[in-house]
Amino acid sequence: MLSKNEMSSSASLGTRSYTTDSSTAASLAFPRTKPFNFWVKLGIAGVLAYLTIQMINIETHGRRLQTMNPEDWKKVMEGHPYQRPAPDASRGPCPAINTLANHGFINRDGRNVTQKQLYEGVVKLGMAPLAAHFISRLPYSMFKQHHPPDGPFSYFRSAKTIDLEQLGIHNTIEHDVSLSRSDVNLPPYSTIQLVPERLEQMIYIAAKRTNGEKGDQQQKQQVYILDKDVYDHRKLCWLESIRDNPYLLVGLNQQMAITAETAAVLDILGRNLAISEDHLRSFFLDEKIPADWHPPHDSSTLGMFKRLWESFQGVQKSKATLPRDNREGSD
Repeated sequence: MLSKNEMSSSASLGTRSYTTDSSTAASLAFPRTKPFNFWVKLGIAGVLAYLTIQMINIETHGRRLQTMNPEDWKKVMEGHPYQRPAPDASRGPCPAINTLANHGFINRDGRNVTQKQLYEGVVKLGMAPLAAHFISRLPYSMFKQHHPPDGPFSYFRSAKTIDLEQLGIHNTIEHDVSLSRSDVNLPPYSTIQLVPERLEQMIYIAAKRTNGEKGDQQQKQQVYILDKDVYDHRKLCWLESIRDNPYLLVGLNQQMAITAETAAVLDILGRNLAISEDHLRSFFLDEKIPADWHPPHDSSTLGMFKRLWESFQGVQKSKATLPRDNREGSD
């Protein structure tokens, strides 16, 4: 028989033994996390460092492509004279990209355009290199042709080339409520064909603000289309689409493309949130770089994102309204 003290000691030892066994099992099931957390943090830091280096390389390479003064730009343009597109040339809904083709910065026929060509072209026009890198990659990831036997990993591959007309495929990159094109479901039922009336509306809004609704034609000032004019024009186009297009779609993706288009007009083709009427007509009607134009030298990716937000808010706050339909109340 064990004495009471011996039994107590034995029980105490048993408890300690049990406790030790339990902690050992727990440590086996849940190993210490400090080394694991260290490697996770190190991995995240490595990824961030890699991305930072890549962004710096993109910016550095892009800035080398850009021309910083008008004299150097004139020399560049000597090697890129304007040529009207051939009847069988491929063109898209973006006047700036069509302009690049008309000047030979990308293939003049608009076919088999590589991502490198498109990236370097928009950078030379003045887009911030980092923004240009991501924007130029987008169509190549979207327009890769897939076939039934292709495996799932093929969907992660990008197209090697595109034709500019592919940019007009509805609701991929092309969108309703364009500054210069009609909705695909409205006449002329084309996402690529310019609608001159839309361009004239934007110019009229600016001219009315500059010269008044009535004024001596010979005494009118040079018209500059300001950011507010573009926002008012965009809102009117949107209201027209709501009224006339039963298949209108303006979601988040379309809004991003819409605001990017507005930002490009004001910050790349224009200067200081304004573009002259002459330059607007040249880029949009003729798809030609004006002789007295040169790329901006202060573009930045951060500035572009800032402009996207301002463009979104500008349309939201616009007070433009459609004229009353004379047919209303005629009965």
